[in-house]
Amino acid sequence: PESLREHWKNAKASVEKNNHGYAIKFLQAILKDSPGFLNGRKLLRQSEISNTGATPGSAKKGLFGSGGAGGNFVRQAKKDPTGAMVGVEKELEKDPFNEGLNDALHEVALKLGMLDTAAFALETSRKGNPAQTKIAHKLAKFYLTRDMQLEASLVYRDIVAQNPGDGEAVKAEKDCSAKASMQKNRMS
Repeated sequence: PESLREHWKNAKASVEKNNHGYAIKFLQAILKDSPGFLNGRKLLRQSEISNTGATPGSAKKGLFGSGGAGGNFVRQAKKDPTGAMVGVEKELEKDPFNEGLNDALHEVALKLGMLDTAAFALETSRKGNPAQTKIAHKLAKFYLTRDMQLEASLVYRDIVAQNPGDGEAVKAEKDCSAKASMQKNRMS
């Protein structure tokens, strides 16, 4: 919206100047008012990753795994999904690759009908936790529900690269690749 364009310009300028903390504040304000702005969410995550120094595979493990408070936000989403999304984003500021929080963001985004944001949350978690194939399986199945065969195939291929003995992923990757090829031929 017009009212948030100045914040967006300031956020992008802050990122260009490597002032990621400042960019995060602008981007969180934008997403609070416009939660469906996926490019803003992507820039926010990029800024959080830079600000925390997180690298793929460096997701912090808490006392009970990497779940964090994700379940609390999923429960909150039943009454206040937008508020839950704001809360998840605030927590992700500290640990952008957190598997549990990204999974919670996925669930909250689904409740709000924000399918691209739901996929982005799982993609972020997968990037930060490449050895954890559970979230990758969830992402691939999500892509299949959206009839995105090629994307699902690529995720399954990554799972097989991590765990060649994962029979489900091996079979699903072949099936999805064949279906993606048929989809591509129908469009040609």
